[in-house]
Amino acid sequence: MAISKEKMQSWAMRMIEEARPPSRTITAIDDLLALRSFFHGDRTLLFGMKTTPDAFEDPSALIEEARGALREWFDHFAEIGDAKEQARLYYRLEHMIDIPEPELVRQERAANEARESAKRDALSVLPRPLDAVAAVSPSLAAALQNPQGERSEDFFAEYGEALTPKGNTSLDMSNFDWLSADPDWDELVGSRFDAPFFPIAGSDGDYVGVLVFLEAPDDDAVVLYYSHEEGFFFMAESLQHWNAMCDAASAGGRGVKKKADRARGSAPRWKIDGALPPNAYGDALARAEAIIERLHRGS
Repeated sequence: MAISKEKMQSWAMRMIEEARPPSRTITAIDDLLALRSFFHGDRTLLFGMKTTPDAFEDPSALIEEARGALREWFDHFAEIGDAKEQARLYYRLEHMIDIPEPELVRQERAANEARESAKRDALSVLPRPLDAVAAVSPSLAAALQNPQGERSEDFFAEYGEALTPKGNTSLDMSNFDWLSADPDWDELVGSRFDAPFFPIAGSDGDYVGVLVFLEAPDDDAVVLYYSHEEGFFFMAESLQHWNAMCDAASAGGRGVKKKADRARGSAPRWKIDGALPPNAYGDALARAEAIIERLHRGS
């Protein structure tokens, strides 16, 4: 026998009431937050029951009641002096409910702004990454200003499979995106590369980029794949070869992987282990790493 909308409405109201503070139910706040997304069609469970939005008499009243219960939780954390939980709930509610910004959130924002200001000031003494590359090779820096060329934003989704490093088909570029042609130091330092490496595309800690070393003209800038789990893999002998690989991959047709491999060129004879000769780019990268690490330690 089907349960009436009125009974379902009453059940949901009772569950909301039981989730109000100081409920000891571990999932009380999560259940209240989930109610809105359930009625928007993004969830199939309401308070652990599988049902549908049209099973209820007045969804808008339930959403409003849950919103009130969440505001009570926000005020409850203030009353019991739990500033961390109140701040955590604030970030989850700030786009749902008009609530005042907690003092702890204001303090955290001020501290973040102070750190960002200190970082900008400290990094301002360094050349930007692309300028540091130019100190090693002006032609390479010029080439890196437009690594994407005329290729589409979804290039790797379509052709990334044909560009995998030779001998390691497990490395997947299908989710890669083209990166900023003029990144900040904190974008590069956060990637924790093991060598003077300038990324041009990537996703989720994996990248394709060029190795910047002493007096490297454009054609000698070896292109590498960097895996955050496995390290570096050879991709192409130079940017010229890399572009030829991209062209071969996007041309399609039979044997596209073999055509891309032929365009790859030969691997360098030296081992990629981070023990490369110093240069202006590598020096600036190391200094940026030291600056940002010092600021993190002081936070």
